[in-house]
Amino acid sequence: MTFNMPPTPQLSDLETWRTISASNLALQFEYIPRLMGKPWVRWDGIWAADTKLPAAYPNSATMLRPLAAQEAADVVARLDEFYADEDVNGPWMLWSAWPTPDLTPYGMRAAGQTPLMVRLPSPIPVTTATGLRIVEARTESDLLDVDNVMILGYPIPELKFPDDRVTDVRALGGPLRFFVGYEGDQPVSCAIACIGEREMGIYAVATLPDRRGKGYGGALTLAALAAAPQLPAVLEASDFGQPIYRRLGFQVVSEYTIWYKPRGSA
Repeated sequence: MTFNMPPTPQLSDLETWRTISASNLALQFEYIPRLMGKPWVRWDGIWAADTKLPAAYPNSATMLRPLAAQEAADVVARLDEFYADEDVNGPWMLWSAWPTPDLTPYGMRAAGQTPLMVRLPSPIPVTTATGLRIVEARTESDLLDVDNVMILGYPIPELKFPDDRVTDVRALGGPLRFFVGYEGDQPVSCAIACIGEREMGIYAVATLPDRRGKGYGGALTLAALAAAPQLPAVLEASDFGQPIYRRLGFQVVSEYTIWYKPRGSA
């Protein structure tokens, strides 16, 4: 029996790309906390997961459809209850590939917008970075290197390596693929790929601050793309990363609206 992949949407099919990207983002946020026995939930049109770490990004909820104005108060209230934990500091986040109503009346704070970028399947360029050895993480030691670079290079100042971890060895062999770049034996750059049913997502592309400007972020992105070159790729780009991704064939199709809220706030 031959499995036929659904056709790749046109870049102009904004609604489909929003849906595809949101599904991948939700899976990326949920997968590791679920394996670790941490809280996660799937409601109609929204997934949420909580690592219990004192940083916002790992504790995120993702809209899988547009958020209607008349349901906004209820959605925020349910998320408040889900993330409530007096023993954990730090906010949680809400990501939407669609424009949202104003959520400030419910205690949410705007974190801005970030571009949704798409790369259609095409040959993977050869990296021009030199002096970098890239490996796919397959052991706990490899994942420690990924965490080290991610926390220091992103950076995520609320997390302290090695006491705080973003990855987990139980995630190896699943939809998440972890990549780390080395100068000699020193880990200096990282990236994560999340392989979905009809797409792949690129996440956590980071390089240590004193190693930037050498093309390492682009090289790790290419390594992640090579994990599933037959699939279109989606990512949410930072201002710093957007020019790099454009050179690799990504195009902006829309933007995410991001909100955050401190735990326990009204």
